[in-house]
Amino acid sequence: MDRDHLVHLLHRDGEAFAACRREVAAGVVIRVWDGGTPASTLAAIGSVALSVALVGHA
Repeated sequence: MDRDHLVHLLHRDGEAFAACRREVAAGVVIRVWDGGTPASTLAAIGSVALSVALVGHA
């Protein structure tokens, strides 16, 4: 998906949309799965990303 189009789709009210919009616009890596993804999988990915960010490794 085109990054600019995704940023446009994220123009909705709410802090979650605003946070996603900022990160996508800043160039964050976008992961796309075919079908649904369990919340536990997304939480694990977010936990690893936060750990990496706090340690300062990219």
